[in-house]
Amino acid sequence: MNDLESTIDTILRSVFDALLEPARGVKFRRIQQVERLLREYLDTVGEATLCPCNRTLLSGERQWEPDGAFCRIMGADELFVALPFFVRQRAPLVDPLLRRMLAQCVDTLVGVLVGDRLVSADGRSDVLRDIRDALDDVLWELNRAARDKRRAARRARAEAETAKYRALVEAAVTRQRPVEEQPRE
Repeated sequence: MNDLESTIDTILRSVFDALLEPARGVKFRRIQQVERLLREYLDTVGEATLCPCNRTLLSGERQWEPDGAFCRIMGADELFVALPFFVRQRAPLVDPLLRRMLAQCVDTLVGVLVGDRLVSADGRSDVLRDIRDALDDVLWELNRAARDKRRAARRARAEAETAKYRALVEAAVTRQRPVEEQPRE
């Protein structure tokens, strides 16, 4: 992609087409849902990430065609800046399986943006770090249930072993008979 065709629309279309090509069934629908969520988010909230001159440009575009205006005229930099906000605000609102797909899609999208040099990772290391932190938070939260289940199982095993040990100690104590002292001659 060159700079002339690197609007958010063309970037999202190429990335999501590549993600959708091998996908089938539920995975296909989830990828479509993530794309729809991202486009809706960018159209409704993306303006908050813009500088004043881009806001003016966006408001002019919305006068002609309001639907999808943000994605039609903004480029890779604006998408890159909006991604950590998207992950933090939208991921908690969807079910866990869609949340995992959202994290995978955003990770792929960031890889394309940085890998194809549509955005400079050097000048945007703070945004890249924010995106990584947001994705890490989403994945950590997704894995919390599994961690909690493992902890509960370990705790139950430890409690069972403790109870077994106590029972053995009690049994040993009750079996012991006091030794009667024999008088010394």
